[in-house]
Amino acid sequence: MKLISSFAVILAPIVCPLSGAPQPDGHLPAVGVDTAGTFFLRNKAYAGEGWRFPAWRDAVAGLGAEFLMDHYFEVATGGTLRENEAATLARIKTLGDYLGKSGLDYVFNLETANWTPRKEFVPGQNMFEPYPGTHFYQVPAPVLEALAKMPGMKAVCFDEIEHAQISSGLKRPGECPALADTRRMTLPEANAALVARLVQIREYYKKHGVTPVAENVWPVMQHLFARAGWTVSPKIMKESWTPVPVAMALGAGVEYENAGADVWMNPDLWFCGHYPGHSVDETRSALVFSHWLGVSRIYLENMDYVNARGATHQPDAAKNFDYAKIVQGRHHPDADGSPASLVQFASDREFSLTAYGRVFRDYARDYKPANPVPYTWRDARCRVAIVRFEDSCWGQRDSTFGDTLLGSEIEKSTPETEAWFGIWHRLSHGVIPREGLSFHSRAVKYKQGPRFFVPAPPVLVFDHRVADALPGFDFRGAKIILLTGIGVGKTTLDLMQRRARENGAVIATLHHLAPDAMKKQFLESGQAELEIADGAGKWILCRDFLGEKVAAALAPHLGPPDEMQYQFGGHNLIIKNVDNDRVEIWLDGVRRHEPPPAPGKRARWEKDKLVEIGAKAQNG
Repeated sequence: MKLISSFAVILAPIVCPLSGAPQPDGHLPAVGVDTAGTFFLRNKAYAGEGWRFPAWRDAVAGLGAEFLMDHYFEVATGGTLRENEAATLARIKTLGDYLGKSGLDYVFNLETANWTPRKEFVPGQNMFEPYPGTHFYQVPAPVLEALAKMPGMKAVCFDEIEHAQISSGLKRPGECPALADTRRMTLPEANAALVARLVQIREYYKKHGVTPVAENVWPVMQHLFARAGWTVSPKIMKESWTPVPVAMALGAGVEYENAGADVWMNPDLWFCGHYPGHSVDETRSALVFSHWLGVSRIYLENMDYVNARGATHQPDAAKNFDYAKIVQGRHHPDADGSPASLVQFASDREFSLTAYGRVFRDYARDYKPANPVPYTWRDARCRVAIVRFEDSCWGQRDSTFGDTLLGSEIEKSTPETEAWFGIWHRLSHGVIPREGLSFHSRAVKYKQGPRFFVPAPPVLVFDHRVADALPGFDFRGAKIILLTGIGVGKTTLDLMQRRARENGAVIATLHHLAPDAMKKQFLESGQAELEIADGAGKWILCRDFLGEKVAAALAPHLGPPDEMQYQFGGHNLIIKNVDNDRVEIWLDGVRRHEPPPAPGKRARWEKDKLVEIGAKAQNG
């Protein structure tokens, strides 16, 4: 791999360019990199934040990144308050100098609290327990005030915070949920408690002009964050089926835009413990797809993470990275021989881009500026709307993760919380399994390899109180509305009845959520599905969404099995499948992206290893 001097200008030809004809005007997302890197922090010769070194700074510039989703910065702890303040302010000064010179925007990532039991900025006080029965990172007020004055400071990101709330506290001692102690709460109680806490957190950061961002690994809880005025940033690639987190984020943003919600997108190279766990082609597809969703920011995770196998058993590799000696951890076959993600460093003055890095650079520096988007996420419309009570159920019961919905130990998954899996099974032509919405479902884990493409029509997901948030809402043009979960607000149910009677909408609902008279009629019928006419439209009451009547009602609104479709205002966006990792992108009948003709490697499972199709397992 050719090394690039930090003083050189990157002029290498673009391999497999991201094609697309330019447009005269429109929206362009900011593009950034997640800096969860390890080389400069763990290499004994440097032992410092990346921005202190020429190669790292020039790699960021060479990639074309416009902002950092930063894991490097740390608040000093362990000393006296005066010592901690002085050390932290000195670090902010160094970081701020770099940001001012580079012109980059900055987002401080707070993930460290997810895995760390305790840190003390103020001696005797755990910085990660701002309220009793919680565990999350609340940046100390004097630190936040200094950070807010830095050039480019935009937001703080609570990385996988919904995971820390709902998954029994992850791996921390005590196992308390992160945001609110919901362990003995019902789902309605937990839902309300979380929104109240999220509003508190938003107000804390808003005073300093800083936005809280929720980066979600599971396709749940976006509506809770958006309702509290947070930015939502779902991971795609990772382990969710692409249309699900996107429909959640777009619907949450549309519903709660007036509360201050915004939508970002986070393509993530991790997959079921593999890194990079996705192909180069899938990475390219995720970047251009995110672009055409009209989101405000896109960032790729990660920039310079080094994937050493068994680091706890190789202390020298873990603490003093030497690429020649590292045994690479589990990875996709496209990443063979590249233990780092986008960038590898030979020294503090030389770096090289991996195949993944070149794809990112080509998108950021070539494709993005040539392709303004004639809409934003705020213009999202749909043919199919899903309305559900947000209970955080993604399929925990069929996984190795704790079945603690919204962090409650008394609320488990039920047929009602799981019913929306059947909706997605139908919408995806059977690609998404009935058992859950993540590759961590036992139904598919170690059976189906990663894939970017999943067919779906234009879908938006709203929560059970959408009519309270948006009185008179038209459900953004939905022809069929699917009502699911444990409950629905009366104003929302009334609005759905008006959409059926006056606008001809079809409402397919779990029977217990239907208007009382219809519910009684269903129970007396003894049928699994019952159609009931209602003015110009109709209702379909059911026990799940897998029956023939629901299928027949959905059929006219499904797209072809090789298309993932979206609508933004009057624009039709089609993501057309080539081979599950490679896609074409068409906007209003014009092709805006054509993938390279030669595919990269394709992966299959061999036990818990991802191996190249046609090859024997070698990575482990």
